[in-house]
Amino acid sequence: MRLRDTIKAQPGLSSLVLHGLGLVIRLGFMLAILRWSGSTLLGVFGLLVAIEMVIVYLCGLEFHTFTTRRYARRPCRTMLRLCAASHFQLLTVCAPLAVLVAVTVALVLRLHLSATELVLLGTIVATGMLSNEVGRFMVLTNRPLHSVTMTFIRTAGWQPLLLTYLGTNEELTALLALWALASLLSVSWALWIMREALGSAVRPRFRYLVRGLALSRTYYLIASASVLQSNLDRFVLQMMLGPTAVGIFTFFQTLANTLPALVQSAVLNVWLPQLLGAFGRQTPNRMELLSRVGRRSWAIGIGLSAAIGLTALPLVWLTSHPEYLGWLWILPLLLAAQILIVGSQPLHLAIYAAHKDISLMWLALGSLACGIVISVTLVSNLGLVGAAIASPCSALLLWIGRRWLFKFLSANNQI
Repeated sequence: MRLRDTIKAQPGLSSLVLHGLGLVIRLGFMLAILRWSGSTLLGVFGLLVAIEMVIVYLCGLEFHTFTTRRYARRPCRTMLRLCAASHFQLLTVCAPLAVLVAVTVALVLRLHLSATELVLLGTIVATGMLSNEVGRFMVLTNRPLHSVTMTFIRTAGWQPLLLTYLGTNEELTALLALWALASLLSVSWALWIMREALGSAVRPRFRYLVRGLALSRTYYLIASASVLQSNLDRFVLQMMLGPTAVGIFTFFQTLANTLPALVQSAVLNVWLPQLLGAFGRQTPNRMELLSRVGRRSWAIGIGLSAAIGLTALPLVWLTSHPEYLGWLWILPLLLAAQILIVGSQPLHLAIYAAHKDISLMWLALGSLACGIVISVTLVSNLGLVGAAIASPCSALLLWIGRRWLFKFLSANNQI
């Protein structure tokens, strides 16, 4: 009972601990794959993760930006059920579409999955669509720890069970089967927790859904461009070099990607309410607050990058693949890219708080277009080296774009 009371009393700390445990398990899982299987399986897994993430966002249509505002305006069980019914109605179309797109992308990327593995991938994507929406409703109804728990089960909880299959002929099928099973169990548990939101007698009108999608389109384009850009290099590498190159890149990218997750938890989540409130109301001290948050983001980002870099060398030795030492120089470039992104994230939040959604949309689309050109050009000419260089180049352009947009809006008294 004491542990349960502690969890209830400290939901933020509990969420952070569970999030950190998930990161540790995923890192250990990646090292185990490299040690007992190899770069090819890690590359295929990295691509499958990217496919699921991108398609869930692309086919999800960000409809939650419409429904959450409606619920926040009138938070009651009736409105909650209406919002959930709207999402369920959209999912009857979007989830099958997502499965079809996922299978198509897997075939286009030449992943050579069997029919059984394609069915399992479809199950993962479909349940991913559902869990993404349920998780948002959990946060909306003050159940953030439940949302983190569901995500933990889907993304990390099943991974230790795969260790006995590594190095066997069934390793990829077992990976997809365990992933799909964990996804099914987690979303079933989440639906049980959120059962109060189910069973609406009201069927949302088609016009209501269309209006919601129209009002969500700006956020949809921003989110889609962002998630595409963050996974772009894996897709380009697969098309040009194959899964082994993707596996090498994924190893170092996973290490670098721990940086934004930690800065988000340590800085941005803490200061987010004050930052949104200050720029939403245009308080006199908003620039001072932004400067303070920006300095902390840069400082913690640089400090964590140094720690990750020092940790990387022994981790490379644990893989039993000494050739990875030859690619260790990739990590500083990927960390530099993440430092630029997290260092400019407070500017993004300030622009967002000022409701300059159209400006952010064009910035995101422009960054994605430039990222595609940079990645394709460098990878086609330099291979894996090009992918490593493309990341900080794209991040630098995004940093410049955010700074320029913020200064432009400030000069015109729009922020």
